Amino acid sequence: MRKGSTQIRKELGIRLSTFQAWLRKYQTEGAAGLHPKKGFTRYPSSLKLEAVEEYLGGGGSLDAMCRKYRISSHAVLQQWIMLYHKGHRDFKTRGAREESGMAEKRKLSYEERLQAVLYCIGQQLNYRQTSEQNKITYQQIYSWVKKYQEQGEAVLFPNTARRKRQRQSCGSWKRKTEGFKWRMIS
Repeated sequence: MRKGSTQIRKELGIRLSTFQAWLRKYQTEGAAGLHPKKGFTRYPSSLKLEAVEEYLGGGGSLDAMCRKYRISSHAVLQQWIMLYHKGHRDFKTRGAREESGMAEKRKLSYEERLQAVLYCIGQQLNYRQTSEQNKITYQQIYSWVKKYQEQGEAVLFPNTARRKRQRQSCGSWKRKTEGFKWRMIS
């Protein structure tokens, strides 16, 4: 005996919208679409812009656009539409390193770090612009600015230089450890 969608929803205790979302995922991705995913799906900026403009141009419903562009949910597309209406046309995200050409991680000298922090502060804490200009991650510049504001510029020295400076300022490390006997703990 075949069951209808209403009967299945009642047995599972789910709403119509949830059932429709599951059905859409199954139809676009097969059984794999119903398995929980780790993390968020990343979409290229070009796909986001194309989907939003087609939807706003009357190309179809939210559901149709989600199916066509393999977007995970209506909420994702609605978020892009809201951003589009606010004037965001580039749809850049913090995680879109492959689109921005940003380096994975770059070691900067003390002077470069200080220059980046001062630039960011001068730009009213525009972390994104600073990270793109200096080819560093958003998280790096955010962390440096926060530490700089709380503890001063000494925290911008790379760890090895900072440790060396601390040893010099409080006397020689060698002098401090002279006469100390190391013993094995058993």
